[in-house]
Amino acid sequence: MRFSVLCLSLLPLLVQSTNIVLSNDDGWAELNIRIFYDFLTRAGNSVVLSAPAENKSGTATGFNTSNPRLNYVNSFPVTSMRYGIQTLSPKYFGGAPELAVAGFNVGANLGLTTLISGTVGAATEASKHGIPALAFSGTSGTQIPYTTLPVPAYASTYAALSLNLTQTLIASGKPFLPANI
Repeated sequence: MRFSVLCLSLLPLLVQSTNIVLSNDDGWAELNIRIFYDFLTRAGNSVVLSAPAENKSGTATGFNTSNPRLNYVNSFPVTSMRYGIQTLSPKYFGGAPELAVAGFNVGANLGLTTLISGTVGAATEASKHGIPALAFSGTSGTQIPYTTLPVPAYASTYAALSLNLTQTLIASGKPFLPANI
């Protein structure tokens, strides 16, 4: 455990900070997205979270008063990502994000499921705005509040794997992905 914390703390020295919009379809107060947010920011990235208030419902927006970079949108994952790109990114980054990340989602998004996945839909929305995007999902785990302690092993594992792929992509240099991917 100490070795992984040491590796995470040294990662910012190896990789430049990247402006990232983070979303999901499980909701902004869900443990998995908060763990991933923590991993991304500890790695030195500038991250703004824009996710549904709950599991895809409503019509308004809001933020966490203790951390205004944690935002919720009472709507669908696509709208949450769009809000993050069009409203939050200019406020926090001075323009568009360099990368959009959706997930990690509880539940596999494979095959035909990708056509109806909110997580994949959020990443697709970013791509439509010309922002390179990634979507992450895991087959195990459950939707649980971000205040849950102890943190389940699967959540830390998925966050570490998602961070590894994200940081590897960032380290490869721009453009991160071909256009419209």
